[in-house]
Amino acid sequence: MADWAALELETRRCCEAGDTHGAATLVIQELGPELLGFLVVLIRDRSDAGEVFADVCVRIWKGLPAFRWESSLRTWCYVLTRRAAAQQRKSRDAWKTRHVPLSDAADLEPLIVRIRTTTLAGLREQRRTRAERLREQLSEDEQALLTLRVDRGLEWRDLAQVLADHPLDDGEITRAAAALRKRFERLKERLRTLAAEDEAKNRG
Repeated sequence: MADWAALELETRRCCEAGDTHGAATLVIQELGPELLGFLVVLIRDRSDAGEVFADVCVRIWKGLPAFRWESSLRTWCYVLTRRAAAQQRKSRDAWKTRHVPLSDAADLEPLIVRIRTTTLAGLREQRRTRAERLREQLSEDEQALLTLRVDRGLEWRDLAQVLADHPLDDGEITRAAAALRKRFERLKERLRTLAAEDEAKNRG
């Protein structure tokens, strides 16, 4: 696992020095592949996920100067990513005709294109595991919860912030985190049921 604390420290130093380009480059370099992978889970269409990823990178670049460091940098990036995906899902047709203003962050464009190309190519080459096929039977929100908790290892309070539909205060984060823990246990039980059903079907 990457050293997220070191990434956050270096990014913050860049921001405090007024080097937004350097800060954004660090974040996109280190977090870009996993954010794009998360978008593929949420959107399910890899081409669309790649387009939304470009928008997320611009949001990171534009948002860093105003980021108040009240959450972890990684959590904030996941919040931006989930919100961008939600906007894309609400109006897919409008999104397809929307031009993502990479020209506003032209210096970052080669990095964004490289991460998008290599990450999506790697995903295409991977064979789906049985667990991944079972996950595809879940809702997008359920897949998001599993991806962030199991694959990305986010803590419960971070998860609560990423999956919320609006900013939460400290008390709301605590309650939402507790609710997510219970939901996660139910979700694991559902996956066990789906696995048993799949095994029975294959035996039959």
